[in-house]
Amino acid sequence: MNKLHFSKTIRAIMKDRDLTQGELALILNIRQSQVSNLSAGKSLPSYTTLYKLHDKFGISYADFFEG
Repeated sequence: MNKLHFSKTIRAIMKDRDLTQGELALILNIRQSQVSNLSAGKSLPSYTTLYKLHDKFGISYADFFEG
């Protein structure tokens, strides 16, 4: 998984579902600063966060790794 591809994916999730970083943070039970770092391509998600994205939004794991 590369940071740039993941950041595009996380921004697309927020845009498609009309979510702010704060709202996504609440859904995923992580800090807003973590969402900010993920969407800026500064960090990659933990396995737990990746699972929550898959579980709550129905995104396949392959979508996180393509690109």
